[in-house]
Amino acid sequence: MLTCPIGTKVTVIFELINLDFCCDHISLYEGPGINSTNQIAQITESSNIYKYSTINSNIMTVQFLSDENLVSQGFYAVFGTSDDAITQCSSNNFSNLFGVIVSPDYPLEYPSNSNCSYLIGNGEPNTIVLLTINYFVTEKCCDELKFFDGINSSANLAESFFGDIAAGTKIYSTGPYMFLLFTSDSNTQFQGYSIIYEIIDAQTLDSFTFPNRL
Repeated sequence: MLTCPIGTKVTVIFELINLDFCCDHISLYEGPGINSTNQIAQITESSNIYKYSTINSNIMTVQFLSDENLVSQGFYAVFGTSDDAITQCSSNNFSNLFGVIVSPDYPLEYPSNSNCSYLIGNGEPNTIVLLTINYFVTEKCCDELKFFDGINSSANLAESFFGDIAAGTKIYSTGPYMFLLFTSDSNTQFQGYSIIYEIIDAQTLDSFTFPNRL
C-alpha cells in the first residue's frame, strides 16, 4: 500500500517491467484494499504505459500475482505525490546492490539542457559495477551519456552512448565505482534511458578488457 499526504494523489512510475508474459501481472487500486470496482490498471509484460495516478485518494494499493511456472526479473517502480513523482535531473549516489537509473522525467522525454550525474558503487573491495541497458534512445548528434571507470569524470572514459543502443548491452567498471554523466542540448528530446545497475563480486567476470563492454 502506497500512501502520500492527505490532500494529494499518488503517482507511481514503473521504470522496469519484466514479467512472465502469459501469467504474471500487477494490479493497481484506488484507496486501501483490493476491490475490482476501484481498479486503476492491470499491468502485464506487454504494457506500454508506465505512469499511473490515483483519482481522488492519497492511497494506492499494489498487488503482484505470479504463477508457479516461469520466473522473471520482476518490476522496479518509484512513487510520490503527483507533483514530485517524476525523477528530477540532479546528482545521485547509488550504493544499493541493485537498482535502476533513469533519465529525468522518464518514461517521458527528458528536458532540454539537462546535466545529470550518477555515482554508482559502495566502495567495498573486490566489487565492480555492472550496468545493463533496459532502454536507450537519445538525440544522436548531441545528447550523450558518458560512463567513467571511477569515482568522477576525471577517471578513464569507458564508453559514451547516444542515439539508439540495443537493450541488453552491458557495461562494467574495473573497480568499485562507476560515474555517469548525461548532457542534452536545447534541440530535440527523446525518451532517454533506463539502465539496470548491479554491484557484484569482481570474480563474477573472468577477465577485463577495455573498453568495459560485454
